[in-house]
Formats: sequence, C-alpha cells, structure tokens
Amino acid sequence: IEATTESDVYYLENTISREYATNFNSGGIEVLRVSSTDQHKFRFIPEGYRVIGEVGTSTTDDDWKTVTLDRSYSNPIVVLGPVTQNSSDRFTVRVKNVNSSNFKWRVHEWGYENGSHGNESVHYMVVDAGHYAFKNGQQLYARDKTNVNEDTFTNVSFPNEMTNPLFLTQITTDGTAANARNNGYSVRLQQQENRDQSRSISIETVDAIFMEQGTVLGYMDFKAGLKTNVDDNWQTLTYGSDISFSSSPKVLADVLTYNENDPITLHYRNKSATSIQFILEEDKSQNRETDHADEDVGWMAFERSGFLIAQDADLFNNPSKAVNTKSENPGLDEEEGHGVFKVFPNPTDGELTLFVPVETKGNVLIQGIDVLGRVLFEREEVAESGVFTYKIEDLHDYMSSGMLFLKVTIGDTQYMRRVIFE
Repeated sequence: IEATTESDVYYLENTISREYATNFNSGGIEVLRVSSTDQHKFRFIPEGYRVIGEVGTSTTDDDWKTVTLDRSYSNPIVVLGPVTQNSSDRFTVRVKNVNSSNFKWRVHEWGYENGSHGNESVHYMVVDAGHYAFKNGQQLYARDKTNVNEDTFTNVSFPNEMTNPLFLTQITTDGTAANARNNGYSVRLQQQENRDQSRSISIETVDAIFMEQGTVLGYMDFKAGLKTNVDDNWQTLTYGSDISFSSSPKVLADVLTYNENDPITLHYRNKSATSIQFILEEDKSQNRETDHADEDVGWMAFERSGFLIAQDADLFNNPSKAVNTKSENPGLDEEEGHGVFKVFPNPTDGELTLFVPVETKGNVLIQGIDVLGRVLFEREEVAESGVFTYKIEDLHDYMSSGMLFLKVTIGDTQYMRRVIFE
C-alpha cells in the first residue's frame, strides 16, 4: 500500500477487490476488502499496471517555488499550464531543477515589465519518460529532454503507434523570459517581440508529452481533446457529455499551431466541473496591439490531483513479450525458476489469453475459482515444452462481473493469478 499526500488516499498495487467487508482468505491468497466508510480513500491498481506519473496544482509569484512530488521518478518529464491571469502585467512561466522528487517553477514577466508579480496558479503533469497505454488503449508518450533554440523549429518525434496525439511542451531550464512555441510536432524558443539583441537565448531544454485524444474512465477519469479557434478573446471549452466531473478538474493545455508569430501566453479562467475558458495574451513590448489569429489548443482535463495509472505500451500491444521476462519479485502469482505465468488483458471484458511456461511436455489443468473458493470451470489440456498459450472466451457463461482466480497446475507446479472481470 502506497500512501500519498492526496487527502489520505492509498494506492494498492496488484489489488483488485472492490468488495467492502472484512478480510478473508481464498485459496491461500488473502483478499483485501475495504469497509464502506473508507472505500473513498483507496485506488486499486490491477496487475500489469503501475504509477507512471502524477497531476497536481501549484501557486506562486515571481519567486521560485519547489513542488514536492508524491513519489520519486527515474526520469521525470514536466509540463505546466495554462496559467491564471491575475495581473495586467504580461508574463510566462519557467521551470528549473527538475529531479526525481521535485521541481521549481515561477512566474517570469516579459523583460519590458517591472519583474514583480503576484500569485498565479497552474496545474502540472509529471510523467516518467516512456511510452504508455491506459486501460482503453489510449497512449501517452513522455519524451526525453530535447535541446531547442530560438532560430529554428526542432522536430520532436513520437512512436508510430500513436494517432494524432496532442503535444504539450515546457522549457525546463532557467534563462531569459521565453516560451516554447509549438508548430505541429516541432518546437522553438520565443522571447518577447521587441527583444534586446544582447538577450539572445541560448539552447534550452524542453520537456514534451504526447497524448492521444479520448476519454479514460477508471483509476483517474480524464479526457484529452482539441479546442480550435482560440484567440485574444475568451473562448469557452465544454468538456463534453462522455465524461462527468463532480468538481472542477485539473486542466493541462498548450497551443499546437503557429498561425501568428507574436509571442503569446495561454491563460484560463472560470474553470468549473463542466467547462473552462481560454485566452491567448500577446506581449506588448513592440506595440499595444494584442489581436491574435486563431490557434488550436490541445487540452487534458483530469478529475483530481493524484497518480496516473497505465501499462507499458509495449506490453499492452504485445502481451506475449512479458513471457520472456523473468519476474523481479516472484510471489504468490509466480514461482521462481519456472519463468512467468502471464494473463492478458487484466482487467478483462470476458476474454483472456494465458501464457504458461512449461518445462516438459505434460498435462495442464486450468481452473477458474471465485472469491468464495468455488470452482467455476476447469479445463485440461496437453502442453508441449516451452510457452503454452491458451485462450478463454466464455467467462460470461460463469459470471457477469467481479473477481476470480485462475489456477494453473502443471505436475507439481501451480500458478495463481487474480483477474478482474468487468
């Protein structure tokens, strides 16, 4: 059980029971059950999934503020924004000192302003660098650091398996007031329009996160989408009927197009459980004119602060690859010395594929057992040595939803795997 600072919420890995009673033992495996008064405190992480990052909110002024993360990451990628607009002074936001457990950020006014600024708020998203798939197959890619300059757009690649993802970027080194401006899937640095040439921008590091559009419901409800025609007037985005938030969500967003080259900052206001407003604010260093052409904005709305739960995309798309990997922590579900017993997908909507390591040819007994220890079904097959693959397509015949155990017996070796059936 991993505790977080998210209002005493606990994340339980490889735990899938959502029944609310007392603990009991089934087939030698203790099943955690949570009392109804405490159920709101728990998030359940199914087998094969893990915490890949987190979403949160922070407020600061022109002084650097340290944001402490709820867990450590090996290579955290950070994006912020949009930001509130509590002052008439024009500004951007900067991030620096990103490390495994925290980062710093502040409001940075454009060079022609006086530099002193009051509090502004942003939502942030931190993801360990990598390629991931959520429960519905929607993919996210947190791109390792990219060096970017002011003179040219730098292309930022993403996996071919992704379809038309959104593209959010953030400068993560400290320097002159500047933004990372996107143009499709490329990015450049941009400082104020009337820049002092002695303030040339050196190469900076930019973090990038790609997210496919769609709605994910479950461990953390969220939606990723596109808002077109955002300009220098407040534009309202409605999240849509396919997702419902009980309170105001955490919203990440970035400008995806480069239809006009004047420097801009994306701001938000009036964020509610159903909608949010965006505006593009140009700097005034060159002139007082602040009209801006329509731009496309990619956005993500998350139901709350907390962890993001996903699976490595490579395993999601190619589950059999997991068979060739030795478990680092053999336990109740797998026995060291016999490879890895893999069940996919888990959770399932009624069909399962089993990958069973077999040392020598012999009989394989496959049993489905409910949480009360009753055998729902059993099958006996003959397996050759190597990896035995078996598909179950009729779980609907035995139960409508809930949890069961798959027990596989090969000679003196037994494997047990918890499966959630939705």
